[in-house]
Amino acid sequence: MYKAGTIGVFAVRRENWAYDRASGMCGGINSRILINYMDKDRNYIPPSGDKNRSGSGYGRRVRKDAPDSGYDMDRAREELNKKRSSEKKKREAQRRKQSEHRRAMRIRAALTAAALALLVFIVLFLTPLLNIKNVAVSGNVIVTAEELAERLEKAKGENLIMFSNAKAEEILSDLSYVESVSVSKFLIPPSIRVNITECKPAASMELNGRSVIIDPQLKVLSDSNEFDNDGLPVIEGFPVSKYRVGKELTPADNDEGRTEILRTCLDVMSRLDMIGKIDYIDLSDTGSIRFGYDNRIDALCGSDLELERKIRMFNVTVTGTSLSENAHGTIDLTSSGKAVYVP
Repeated sequence: MYKAGTIGVFAVRRENWAYDRASGMCGGINSRILINYMDKDRNYIPPSGDKNRSGSGYGRRVRKDAPDSGYDMDRAREELNKKRSSEKKKREAQRRKQSEHRRAMRIRAALTAAALALLVFIVLFLTPLLNIKNVAVSGNVIVTAEELAERLEKAKGENLIMFSNAKAEEILSDLSYVESVSVSKFLIPPSIRVNITECKPAASMELNGRSVIIDPQLKVLSDSNEFDNDGLPVIEGFPVSKYRVGKELTPADNDEGRTEILRTCLDVMSRLDMIGKIDYIDLSDTGSIRFGYDNRIDALCGSDLELERKIRMFNVTVTGTSLSENAHGTIDLTSSGKAVYVP
């Protein structure tokens, strides 16, 4: 411990200060902490002695015009700040370079993906590689395979990917018995299978001397007498102004009420699998709807109020155990919630 000399303060200094330019850190070889004396004007008084001590001796006041000790803290701080600023600029430049490199890589990847997508598009859609070569059909019962094959020949040469259900329905639109179409596709070799869902004949009627067959939605399926209408109920009391094969019937005077009654009867009977045993449906009087069953029972429905429930109740009655299989007579459904059998 050094003794205090004249009025002054103790201070800590680093002797043999070195600035490490490589690491930007202050310090170095022979750097050590010494406690030195400074006067009240903060003039440094170096210690006396052999090692790192001035000849002025310890505790003596140093003149203001004494030579500099060799260490300038302000200059060192300025050099350190310059070094840090330089390093910061280098790091920022490196980050910008890395960012530009990543952006260039992203652009390159996007261009590569776009080129591959364009190549795939050309191969799949603009070359004959995936053109349809074979066509098969299934699900047809009424419509013959020859009729379908003749029309679906147009599908050959079409692009497999672009060929859709709508395109197949358009090709087969002139076949009135075709209700819907679904297409299955096969890649090797490029081919399709067209599955046909046919309309179900539900009734027939005599119009202009022709036997017109309709489905539950009143779509005209045929009027050429070439299809068998045996086992179909005959519609009576339903005047028609005009019809067209493949289109829905147009009732006379646009009688929508009568049309809805007929549609309800055919729809419910089809779902209950009754069509094969219904003999006739008489709509001459919409307040007294009638139909015949199995050439032995007449059903009296009254008005169209709760018509679906009445038909279901009739079906339960004739298929249950309350009536014998050979029962003949009338079932009155006009009473609410009751089916009254009259022999």
